[in-house]
Amino acid sequence: MGKSSTIQELTGSDMEQGNSLYKRYLKASSLPFKEKIKHRPSPCRFRRDRVLRQLMQNEMKSLVIRIERAASEQKDEN
Repeated sequence: MGKSSTIQELTGSDMEQGNSLYKRYLKASSLPFKEKIKHRPSPCRFRRDRVLRQLMQNEMKSLVIRIERAASEQKDEN
């Protein structure tokens, strides 16, 4: 089984890797700057992205449930 990570670790590594790939592309390309931006490659897809997306969905669902519970409790008090 792989290493379990937090959302913060996954997001950080995703941003680091994306940034390094983009910097490498900018450095290697001989196009003018505007053309580099216009024709930049699409980001790579990694398993980490799927895991991060699933973790974020779970986090958002739990947040919605907590908000709904708090709203219903407040409504019951009034």
